[in-house]
Amino acid sequence: MTKDNKDIIRDSISELLEENDINPQEDIDSQTLTFQRTPSTITTNECISLEKCKKKAETVMNTLLKLYLSDGFISKSEYVQAKVNLDSMTLGKIMNQMEVSERAINVLMENIEMGDVNPKLFDAVGNLQRTFIELVRTQTNYIMTAENEYEKLALDKDIVATTEVTTAAEISSGYKSNNQKDLMRMIRTAVDDKK
Repeated sequence: MTKDNKDIIRDSISELLEENDINPQEDIDSQTLTFQRTPSTITTNECISLEKCKKKAETVMNTLLKLYLSDGFISKSEYVQAKVNLDSMTLGKIMNQMEVSERAINVLMENIEMGDVNPKLFDAVGNLQRTFIELVRTQTNYIMTAENEYEKLALDKDIVATTEVTTAAEISSGYKSNNQKDLMRMIRTAVDDKK
């Protein structure tokens, strides 16, 4: 901003104050006008909203995980716990963005319903609604992907458990498998037993 622009703005503010019978030297002190960049209530509400979304996401992910794995296995496996925490965090942020979009849509719709027919408002509402629909799809896809990954973890856990029980005698009598990991484990076990 140039010096001329600042002077123009300063003069405009002075004129407004004088029109309202306010003397800047007498009526305004250092405590009269204070501005914060972000109102604390908005920041607090955003934090509360994000925490609620994270808790919802944790509930969803833990419920999905418990469909496929036992509580004992979940508590023993650091990988599973880390994966659930990461998935919960990501899903929580997606849910939070959905809430923010929904609030923004509601605010714009209230303005439109109160008579503000600015075409930019309609354009903004349309864009926000498209974004909201994309977020819903993203959330659904993320949950489905997580469910598939948890199911795969359960299958891998079962395969590891059955191969640990298998003995060399069972291997020598014949074994068929389409799973390469399973076959490699069986070969290693047989070789280790012969040594």
